[in-house]
Amino acid sequence: MECDILAFGVHPDDIEIGIGGMLISEAQRGAHIVMVDLTLGEMASNGTPEGRRNESMKAAHVIGVNERLNLEMSDRGIKTDHESVSQIVSLIRRLRPKRLFYPYIHDRHPDHGNGASLIREACWSAGLVKFDCEGLKAYRPEEVFMYYINDVTDVSVTYDISNVYDIKLDALRCHASQFGSDGSENRTYLNSGFLEVIQARDRYFGYLSGTLYAECLTGVNLPRIHGFDVDKSCGIL
Repeated sequence: MECDILAFGVHPDDIEIGIGGMLISEAQRGAHIVMVDLTLGEMASNGTPEGRRNESMKAAHVIGVNERLNLEMSDRGIKTDHESVSQIVSLIRRLRPKRLFYPYIHDRHPDHGNGASLIREACWSAGLVKFDCEGLKAYRPEEVFMYYINDVTDVSVTYDISNVYDIKLDALRCHASQFGSDGSENRTYLNSGFLEVIQARDRYFGYLSGTLYAECLTGVNLPRIHGFDVDKSCGIL
């Protein structure tokens, strides 16, 4: 089935951090959304692969997405090889999304950059007629954006998420193994105030774009802002 939005993350909480609010807002407006996690996040300091998968599905339910997949690639071992590219190409060609999102390629976490490089290569190959992949017809999304997890730079678009911000926080809190702190877990950057950092970032970009909370993106191809309704996209900064 074709979808309106295809969102990729490397770890099970990446998408929620970067564009959780946007997905909630678009889902409420009837968009068909598919979320895809590349790994189970098995190398995280806290949580188990099974637990993180359960958390991600709970978060997907809160967001209101139609489907969430996990490709079970190797955490800390993502490679841009033919097999991995073909796996992503197959998804793009089968789902034929209008818009595609993936993490910022220069994020400080190497996995985010490696995952972004893989998806970037797959986006290009998906549009090549002579790239054979299960006999599926060549296709490229109309719009491709990168979202931010840690580092933020080169922002070209902000998206107003003020009306759904409490729901975004609920989705993030579903990942209790990563963001929770009850004294029994390993101390990490994520459970030492990271949610407050994300909230401050979203508030800052809301301020810059004249609203309360906003998520920020950068276009991989030329962003055609008319793809978002004007009451939701705050435009180019």
